[in-house]
Amino acid sequence: MAANSSALPRLPAPLETKYDADSLDLKPTSSRNPQNQLPFSTRLLTVLCCSVSKLHNRHVLQKRWTSFRARRRSRAIDQYLCKEYTASLSNLTAVLLGTNSSNCHSLLHLVEAASGKNHDDTLTCAALEDAVRSRMERLLQIFLDLSLDSSFLEDISQQVVLAHRIIDNLHDRDALETTSDLVDQFFNDDVFHRVYRQELMCLPLDIAVINMKRLASQDPYFPTLLDRAFILEEKQKGALRRTQRFTKSSKELSLALISGDSLPRKKWASVMDGTLLAVVVFDMAKYGRSNEHREGTIDIDFTMWEHFLASQVLNHASTFVLVLCGAKEFASTLVTSPLSSFCPDYKGGNDTQAARQFVLDRFLSMAEEKQKTVHSFVGELHDPSLVPFLWNISLDIVRRKKDENTVSRFRRSRRIQVETANKSDRKSLKADRQKAE
Repeated sequence: MAANSSALPRLPAPLETKYDADSLDLKPTSSRNPQNQLPFSTRLLTVLCCSVSKLHNRHVLQKRWTSFRARRRSRAIDQYLCKEYTASLSNLTAVLLGTNSSNCHSLLHLVEAASGKNHDDTLTCAALEDAVRSRMERLLQIFLDLSLDSSFLEDISQQVVLAHRIIDNLHDRDALETTSDLVDQFFNDDVFHRVYRQELMCLPLDIAVINMKRLASQDPYFPTLLDRAFILEEKQKGALRRTQRFTKSSKELSLALISGDSLPRKKWASVMDGTLLAVVVFDMAKYGRSNEHREGTIDIDFTMWEHFLASQVLNHASTFVLVLCGAKEFASTLVTSPLSSFCPDYKGGNDTQAARQFVLDRFLSMAEEKQKTVHSFVGELHDPSLVPFLWNISLDIVRRKKDENTVSRFRRSRRIQVETANKSDRKSLKADRQKAE
């Protein structure tokens, strides 16, 4: 751990700039007062960005810091540094939100999605800090939920302590070095990476709405999708919140997604990134098995499960990644209500891994039986490295089906050629016979 943290780039010396909390501009001044430096929260967030190994190349970043220290009085460098901070904050917020910065086209949308509030075009550092704190608290809650499982308690307890300490230290200027090490430990721990995959299922509904609106605005074939996005958005302003159950309109939307009614399913499967589908699946897994009819829940009989997996809408790979390989709620539902309750041929008991593998095998066998749509859930996989076994198995199936289709097409075309030739031969023979007569 010490070796890890010592290799991290450290923050530059305090810039001789005055930071206006109500804007993103760094305003250079001639004052050398150490108080006129970037706020602690901004500096801490930069350390957080450096701590997430996949966000930056550390060696390049170290050279940049050296360059900034050498020319920190240059106005151009200050402006560039401001852009770098903004990009880093955007990446970090995206990571902590469990999404990708390309999914939301601005940092403002990311913060809105995190806080559930609408901000002006002027983005404040406080809003970013609130977004990060909200995300840390969300991760902490997931850790606490997982710690209820005695088999996972020992692995997760240290992460709970780290999350508490990071949240407590957010405003402690004297604890910058300590917090930096804690954050590095937090993000590089194996437990975090395991839990982070499970957290992917818990995307806020806000992000789903943003993604739907973005896709709908870019594609002329999505008018119904845009309407549905606005329905969700209007509902969210009232009773609908990310921690509450779906209302009647979103129930209708979910059922439409499952059945594929009134949706351009091919366009959906090729473009949509699965975010809203993940929310729908989460709601199904959490509430769908209940026999009670409660307002705001999707009351779905899970005998539909095979049809649900086989539906065209769910043939998108990102959704399968979320459902089969990264969903805490889905996995815990399988444990509390065994898979055998709606799949009698499942004999794995309460083993979550066995349940996931069973569902995966069941889907793959169904895909082979259908002899279609296999390619659709492979071609749009955003991160093949996330679930390599699913990727490899799917590619094998696609190759096999592609070869079979090629052979069958060749045989069919050859058969048609032979039949055509035979038909023409028969016609010519008949014509010759008629002439002879």
